[in-house]
Amino acid sequence: MSFPNLDKRTLAFSVTDKDTGWYKNYETTFAKDAYTWSTRGLDIKTPGLTWTGDARKMSVRTTTPWGSLNVQLKARGPVMKYAGTGSFPLLGDTNYEFALPSMQTSGTLTVQGRTQRVSGESWLDRQWGPIGTDGDPAMHWTWMNLSLPGGDKLALWDTVNSKTDNSWATVLHPDSSYDLAPVTPLADGAHRPWASPTSGNTYPTRWTIDIPALKSHLSVRLTGTDAQELTGGMGARIEAKASFTGTYQGKKVTGNNYVEMAGNWKA
Repeated sequence: MSFPNLDKRTLAFSVTDKDTGWYKNYETTFAKDAYTWSTRGLDIKTPGLTWTGDARKMSVRTTTPWGSLNVQLKARGPVMKYAGTGSFPLLGDTNYEFALPSMQTSGTLTVQGRTQRVSGESWLDRQWGPIGTDGDPAMHWTWMNLSLPGGDKLALWDTVNSKTDNSWATVLHPDSSYDLAPVTPLADGAHRPWASPTSGNTYPTRWTIDIPALKSHLSVRLTGTDAQELTGGMGARIEAKASFTGTYQGKKVTGNNYVEMAGNWKA
């Protein structure tokens, strides 16, 4: 993560066991001159991280005091451009976001001295641009990603401040076509709050998501532990493992997804 105006960079790494609830994270901040990248390709180096390759194939290696990750990723399918163009309004400013939502992934994960092989599909996301918080205590946002049957990829944004409440979804189909749809504001279906003893923030851990234009009604819940909070360089936020069930385009669906939340949801 890069914060040009603050002259610092942040590396965050977390692992969740959705079955046992075990969770551990690591977050460190370092000076901007300890972060290097290439303008001719993907070649990023920071303390504890090496990320090389190109838009179709890449390698990621990261090391923390208690574990490490060494994986190779290969892109399959089209690139997702959020809102269909890669540009959208976010809390009064313009942001830019793209994703490679279907990355074939393999490698090793080491946790507390134990190494195991890992494989599956990853969602790689890239976002940049200003975020107009301006100290607004009402500001909070939620981002979710869902991989759906048939190859559809759905990304959901819900942003709230004292002036606006904007909730919408981008759906990327395997043939590179898009659906863009309004979402019923997440606060209407958010429940079972968890209060962080570290930051003092309150976050929902369950959601009911309605997307009428897509004939979709989904239930999402955090899996593992509710306490999947990072509190380092980027501020307090939830970066959490989740799962979903319900209907999409009128058909029953189920799967695993990811949830990011920032800000305090306490009424």
